Amino acid sequence: MSDPVAPAAEALARLSNGLRSPLALIAGYADLLELRQDAETLSEAPQRIKEAAADLARIVDDLLTVYALDANVLYLAPVPMQAGTLADEAIALARDRGTIVALEADDGSHDTELLADPEYAGSMLSTLLENARLRAANAGATLRIRRTGGFVEFEVGDHGGAVEADEQAVAFDRFSPLRPRTGLTTGLELYKVRRLAELQRGRVWVADGPGDEARFGFSLPLAHHAGG
Repeated sequence: MSDPVAPAAEALARLSNGLRSPLALIAGYADLLELRQDAETLSEAPQRIKEAAADLARIVDDLLTVYALDANVLYLAPVPMQAGTLADEAIALARDRGTIVALEADDGSHDTELLADPEYAGSMLSTLLENARLRAANAGATLRIRRTGGFVEFEVGDHGGAVEADEQAVAFDRFSPLRPRTGLTTGLELYKVRRLAELQRGRVWVADGPGDEARFGFSLPLAHHAGG
């Protein structure tokens, strides 16, 4: 008989590790800077501290967003915006983090106007790009945009390996069991994407691509279909 407490304990341990690891790295480099101020340390420490601080900020932002979602106190402000603008901004942020990203979209899809909250739609796309970076150890990600019916679909493919059918079914659940090859995750990232998509009348999915590619995606409504 399975222990009903085990999944909750594992989720808590994963969340704790996600929070404590960047804090430990920041504290460690702060201590090192007190002891050594040679050229190598002065060159490496600030960058590593910035990276850890960015990881910590991302995790805290996700926790606050998920808390607000689960408490039904997150309010979105959807406005018409171009799919390409959303994609270009998310790609720029991902590339700043060193993520290798290719974009596949025809002119029609790129210029399509959708209805979404710019801040949270950007967060959703950034989360999928970061998921691809960590799953495939930054072996490259492909962002695809397509217009289907009354929706715009954003799909991020990575070469981190196929996702088994049983894992696909729970990939966007709270404390998702999917784990990346590298980096820190709390198991709440994809859950956040699903909840935000649902609040904006969209959906999420994960599917296998050719070879070892997995594709994670979400859809958002077209601006002129949103009221229909």
